[in-house]
Amino acid sequence: MSLFHPSSPAWAPISDSQFMKARLQGNAWRPEHDPDVILRGMALPFYPGHRLIMARCPHWKPESTALYWLVGSSDIYPLSGVSPPIHEANEKSGQRITRETALAYLIFFCHFVHGEEGPFAILESLDNPYLPPAPKHARDPNAVESRELRLLTLRHQSPRYHGTDADGNFRYSATMLYSDAIFLADLLIHPGGMVEMRDDTPLITNLSFRAVAPLTLAREFQP
Repeated sequence: MSLFHPSSPAWAPISDSQFMKARLQGNAWRPEHDPDVILRGMALPFYPGHRLIMARCPHWKPESTALYWLVGSSDIYPLSGVSPPIHEANEKSGQRITRETALAYLIFFCHFVHGEEGPFAILESLDNPYLPPAPKHARDPNAVESRELRLLTLRHQSPRYHGTDADGNFRYSATMLYSDAIFLADLLIHPGGMVEMRDDTPLITNLSFRAVAPLTLAREFQP
């Protein structure tokens, strides 16, 4: 399961939903959708005093669309697929990534900082919601989905910690889904929150699926 995917069990209802909607709505979504917008939240170990808030609405398409914010008592950082809000939050909070929080932060950063073709989805396990379920015709060894899932089972690697480099940065390797390819990435997490991808090795390319996780509303649903 991906920690920040909308289906994650880590999300919980928030008690101040109406107050939070008033803080967030602004130009985020159309006023007529407001009654049907549902907010969920979670605490983050690397941003004490802040909550990660997710908004979803049955009117928004595709169904995987979700809006996210990092919310503190006086600060709101929209998480729309670019890195500056995260770097600003890191600088203002003065937080330092530790060995205990490095992996969760890495998954967070890759989920909310997109490339041109979507998220860099870290596949912590093979039950990740960004992967397609086993097809009904999985018994057919020639089915495209069957071959892909079988190959992924052989090549998947859960995130692994490889210690720190000479500068105290945390070294990880992880299996990632980006666009229509799965690859093994070597990553560096700086204590200040910068993330570097130092190398990547393609494992499976030209997949029949890709991660779809819009962080902004399609034009027809924007205010």
